[in-house]
Amino acid sequence: MLYEIKNEYITVKIMSFGAELSSLKDNESTEYIWQGDKKYWERQSPLLFPIIGKLINNTTYFNGVSYKIPQHGFIRDYEFKLISKTENSITLECNSNDETLKKYPFSFNFTITYTIRGRSLIQTFSVQNCSDKKMSFALGGHTGFNCPILKGERFEDYTVEFIKSGNIKESQLGHSEKSYIQKEENFNLRYSTFDKGVLIFENKESKGLKLINNNTKRGIQIDYEEFNLVGVWTPGTINSPFICIEPWIGLLKNQTDKKIEFNANMTLACISPNEVFKRLYGVTII
Repeated sequence: MLYEIKNEYITVKIMSFGAELSSLKDNESTEYIWQGDKKYWERQSPLLFPIIGKLINNTTYFNGVSYKIPQHGFIRDYEFKLISKTENSITLECNSNDETLKKYPFSFNFTITYTIRGRSLIQTFSVQNCSDKKMSFALGGHTGFNCPILKGERFEDYTVEFIKSGNIKESQLGHSEKSYIQKEENFNLRYSTFDKGVLIFENKESKGLKLINNNTKRGIQIDYEEFNLVGVWTPGTINSPFICIEPWIGLLKNQTDKKIEFNANMTLACISPNEVFKRLYGVTII
């Protein structure tokens, strides 16, 4: 099912399958969300849980017992049920079940709320541990934005600009883990930048970023201060007309053939039984 929320500035559409953001349009009907194309990438804005990244043979271990978890987790591949809806807000929910327990040995309640305020869309993630033991997980978004946004523009017309917070955070990553991480510096978009895959930034100096056209100064702003990492990705080798901005909590370590316990992965969230973990980030049309 496709749900719609709107105000005088923006209209948003969300699919019940995967609770995936499907459309974000301004009052001029300009579409900001990638509409999916198998030639490049068929998804639009999948939610990532309980892992971010890809495991060797899709296998991880909990107390020595192996479990199969697909790339970026499984929550994106389940139907969500409607919990509440108003004109400018919607909450959708997915609970653990017999199938998820075979992949990830925890009972949980996962909800996401989409709320529009002016020209902004706020996404609030909520994960409740419904098991009787501590639960570790990664969590994040993977939204694809049209780039270029308007006809006649080029991908290379756009720049990623980090918004500095003024409060530099202490690194949460170990020395070996930092090999993943790029320095938070503004950069002009070039497909060659993504030849080796996703760029990952640790949220130390910035609280968000802008994807902005150098000529018109139009674009989007993503505020992700509550997330400790952000990925920026496009399949650059095929000159794809979109870019993903992905706020994350947690990430997989470099994978080897050695058995790695799930809890040994990078900066995961960890919550006690009945505890609720909440994070939000915003997307604003500028």
